[in-house]
Amino acid sequence: MILMILSGCKSKEDCSMLFKDMQQEMDAGNFSRVRHLADSVRSLCPDDKHLLNKADSLMQTAERIALDFALSEDIVNDQLARRVGAYSEEDKLKWEEKGWLEYRLIDWQENVFQTNCLKPSPAEKIL
Repeated sequence: MILMILSGCKSKEDCSMLFKDMQQEMDAGNFSRVRHLADSVRSLCPDDKHLLNKADSLMQTAERIALDFALSEDIVNDQLARRVGAYSEEDKLKWEEKGWLEYRLIDWQENVFQTNCLKPSPAEKIL
């Protein structure tokens, strides 16, 4: 009985803090934590429709980014080896600087944007 009373006493500030935590975790690339916090917002703040919409939107953004940045480092290395043969870490850094490889940290792993994996402009050469 006491647990029910305490769990129903979440203030608007507590709910806002949960969302602020979600934003910070999103910025840090901790998408699993974003999903967990979105669930907490849903269960602890069901009456705050505006906050629920913002939390759902942030979670959907995290899911979309995870889909776009779906290539692991191993997959990218395999694709690069097939496309260009041997390459150095210096080459890879140059490709990143040119925007041919775009990384994003997601749940403590570097993932690469899957549609721009080493796509140089027609006027440029890979090596």
